[in-house]
Amino acid sequence: MKENKSVPKITSCKTGVFSPSWPYPPTTGQVPGLEAVGALDMCDRCISVWSSRQSDVANLQERLRKLQVDEQAKSGDLAMAKREIQELQQEISNSKKYTDELARAQVTLGNLQHETDLMRQDNEDLQKQLEMAIRDLEETKQNLMIEKELRNALLEDHDRLELPLETCNMRPVSCTWTTKSCRRSTK
Repeated sequence: MKENKSVPKITSCKTGVFSPSWPYPPTTGQVPGLEAVGALDMCDRCISVWSSRQSDVANLQERLRKLQVDEQAKSGDLAMAKREIQELQQEISNSKKYTDELARAQVTLGNLQHETDLMRQDNEDLQKQLEMAIRDLEETKQNLMIEKELRNALLEDHDRLELPLETCNMRPVSCTWTTKSCRRSTK
């Protein structure tokens, strides 16, 4: 029989070493190289070592299972965190858009307020000009009324003071009217 160099040949239970990678108790025919050791030659120490190794393997398998469960949970948490990050990035992007729109709206509002202030000032100036024009118009009306009354009074005085032409030995009379006086002049 050829010897397998990767598996150590066990010649005696007391001197042999069991590999911890074997999850089952070694028996004749199951472990390569164990043919030289009979089932009766196995000592209690070997069985306890094997049992200890088997419990170590079970413990390691349990730890591995727990680590895999933890890894799956952490993978789920990581996926959830990635989704939350994407949502936050989307919210930041939307927030930036809203901030830009808000800034534009504020600039527009400021411009409109400035235009409103300018229009209000123009309206005040026009209101003052209108008030001055109304005052000037009222003064002009009063002056016209005064002049009309004065003219009527002067016409009455002129008619009363004027002599008939037959009785006057002067040449024809021409009147020149002004607002202050009435003069008779001869030509």
